Amino acid sequence: MNTTLMWPGKQECVSMAERPTKKCLQPVQEYSVDWDRTQNVYIEGDNLDAMKILRRTHERRIKCIYIDPPYNTGKSLVYKDGFSVHSEWLNMIYPRLILARHLLSDDGAILISIDDNELHRLRLICDEVFGADHHVLTVVVNRASEIASSNTISKHEYMLIYCRDKDCFKVDGMKKYTLSRATVGNSGQTMPVIEFPKGLRCEGVEDGIYYETRRVPGSRENIENLGPIVVKDAKLAENVKLRARWRSSNDMRRFFANNCRPTPAKISGVIEEIYFRGDRFVPYIKKLTFEKIPSLYLENRRGSADLEKLGMGNWFPFPKSIAFLKRYLSYLDLADGEFVLDFFSGSAATAQAVMELNAEDGGMRRFIMIQLPEKLGPGSSAYQAGCRDICHIGQERIRRAAEKIKRETGAEIDYGFKVYRTAEIGAE
Repeated sequence: MNTTLMWPGKQECVSMAERPTKKCLQPVQEYSVDWDRTQNVYIEGDNLDAMKILRRTHERRIKCIYIDPPYNTGKSLVYKDGFSVHSEWLNMIYPRLILARHLLSDDGAILISIDDNELHRLRLICDEVFGADHHVLTVVVNRASEIASSNTISKHEYMLIYCRDKDCFKVDGMKKYTLSRATVGNSGQTMPVIEFPKGLRCEGVEDGIYYETRRVPGSRENIENLGPIVVKDAKLAENVKLRARWRSSNDMRRFFANNCRPTPAKISGVIEEIYFRGDRFVPYIKKLTFEKIPSLYLENRRGSADLEKLGMGNWFPFPKSIAFLKRYLSYLDLADGEFVLDFFSGSAATAQAVMELNAEDGGMRRFIMIQLPEKLGPGSSAYQAGCRDICHIGQERIRRAAEKIKRETGAEIDYGFKVYRTAEIGAE
């Protein structure tokens, strides 16, 4: 039975999300890079207003949303991270998630980093906003550093993944090939006859005519041929019918009916080849699959190390690791021209991750960053370097990351971004 989370102010959150904004996006060309050609966007302002504006032009057009919202830890961070009660945190995140769903494309997904403090509440409201059936995965993420109390040591946080429509959502991770025997040794397995077409490769089999396959006494995986097996030039020279306890009989039939062209398997992946190995004439199925999204991420590194490489050490607290962001963004089937949105942009690590992915594969993914221009204290490293708010940090990071990526890879990708600021309609 589904559980609905209730808290003071929830109904007003729904009204807040649907209430039209009176603001627009005002161009800020002096902070932008390559204004005339770039397709990337950086928005300064409250993300609630910014997403309402985006809804006019990008509703159901955003393929991927990644956010690292305030964790409600009780410490003072960006976006007032440290709400005194859970209801205040829920009132902050709930309307923004409603708007996020409006922006997601049918095949899109949202990835949300979170820790123990609000994990179960976030799961409940995501079930409500996106639908419990559209929960893709909860990822356990190894922390780059431990958080200790008098009794415990916390070594991990989480990332929730939800999609808009599970029927449209698909994973496009790193390609890999699997090789499996087409026979099984289950005693209760049926033994249908399959006709194998000529032309199949015969690995480790000498040319000749085989009237009987070699069999291993007592094996349940022996294969019976119902006619001579003719091998010529290391290929099957004539069609032959074989009987055995087949592992994937329907998949093999579909592959053969498709003239041995790449054919989707019933469970997952694409069958690219079926061939015989050895004089037992055991068929092997070569299948192309994609690495599935793992629920455990152990390789997390300090995100601050990525900033240090850009000469921005200590400019921003707890930035996300670029390697972590690239890993999980790469699982999504992001085509050229599709958008990655981060509406808690912070130091703009997501923008750097998108550019690095594009440089690696020549892609043309686009990013949209949204960040409240939270003022910096005069004593901070970023302030002393010339930044006056969080947006200045993010924009400077994108500039420096772009220079570093281009210098190291020479990739011809979109390194620019257009800066906009939310402003009252009619304001100059």
